[in-house]
Amino acid sequence: MTLSPRLDDARVAAVAGAHIQPEPHTAEEIDQMVRLALARGAETVTIGHGDDPNSAAAAKAFATAWRNQGGLVFDTIEWSDAAASWMREARNLIRFYPDMYVLGGAPAGLAQMIRRLVWSTNWAAASTIGFGSAATPTMHQLAGIQYLDGLTGATAAGGTWRIQGAELTQIDPGRDA
Repeated sequence: MTLSPRLDDARVAAVAGAHIQPEPHTAEEIDQMVRLALARGAETVTIGHGDDPNSAAAAKAFATAWRNQGGLVFDTIEWSDAAASWMREARNLIRFYPDMYVLGGAPAGLAQMIRRLVWSTNWAAASTIGFGSAATPTMHQLAGIQYLDGLTGATAAGGTWRIQGAELTQIDPGRDA
């Protein structure tokens, strides 16, 4: 792709409005994410998250739960929602070639990071599990849902969601139904 993946601030503001922060994670969400990664045969993960407190806490909780299951966390990468390009963070996220990526953050920052991953690395959405914050229409619109095929994740209630064919589907809604 020849254009920069970075979205201009005016477009982000028009789609995302005020700076939306993700909700705090839940134990059910973390447990389901671990189950999803194990079901895919993952042994190693790299975790990426926005710099807001809820995303940092969710990343830490997942890392602890993953290690308690015998999994290995190669690295945890934090990015700023207001970064200039996200290039350094994107390269750090993929540098160890984990079995699975785990991502979460505020919709605007997460979308910017995903766009950088798509444009500049060999990252694939299908090798990624997202926190509930990755299942928002705002994030999908900003990132470009066409780049998210195969992205799967957990809801706060412990359900499962997946993006397939440019559509978000609740596979197992958990208590969200």
